[in-house]
Amino acid sequence: MEQTQTADAVSAGGLAGGGSWFERRVVAWCTLGLVISAAAAVRFYRLGALPLWGDEGATVRFANKPLGVLWGPEAVKETNPPLFYTVQHFWRVFGESEAALRSFSAACGVAVVALTYSFAAGIAPAATRRRTGLIAAALSALSVEQIHHGRDARAYVMMTLLVVGVLLSLSYLMRHAAAAARPMWQIGGGADGPGGRGRWAAWLGYVVCATLLLYTHNTAV
Repeated sequence: MEQTQTADAVSAGGLAGGGSWFERRVVAWCTLGLVISAAAAVRFYRLGALPLWGDEGATVRFANKPLGVLWGPEAVKETNPPLFYTVQHFWRVFGESEAALRSFSAACGVAVVALTYSFAAGIAPAATRRRTGLIAAALSALSVEQIHHGRDARAYVMMTLLVVGVLLSLSYLMRHAAAAARPMWQIGGGADGPGGRGRWAAWLGYVVCATLLLYTHNTAV
């Protein structure tokens, strides 16, 4: 009888806690999907309604230049590095309307929301990991400043995406400092320890994102 009461109490506690681990995970991923969908909606809705403004005109001008010029003489004339203009150069395959030119920034803005979830969930305590990630993602999705720059054909949201990529990589390396400090060639199965296998991706993510940042905007230095 006592064992039965204990089992009933555990069962009731599990239901009060929000169901099984699988159910909580499904709810979290569905909620994240809704947040990301909302982020996409507010960034892509009537994206081409307003005409291009002055700085966006500069983006069009540089994006239409040959890559040899963009990474040559123009690289010392323009105050910002040429990487964003290079991406926009190839992005013209989607068209050269206002909406098409701004859609790369809008896509970066949606990606920022997803990476923000991963970053916030990774640094939060285990008990509140998904909740913290969802709150951070929602704040990013509905940030007025992020929405504004996500609808602008300029480099600011691309820079934000790379910054979050750097933070995500660094946070992983800091949480697994022992594995991250080992020489990269010292790796081998389970003996590599917690976080050992992921350190390759984390180091690569950090180096790639930090390097691309330097070629995206001067304020990234």
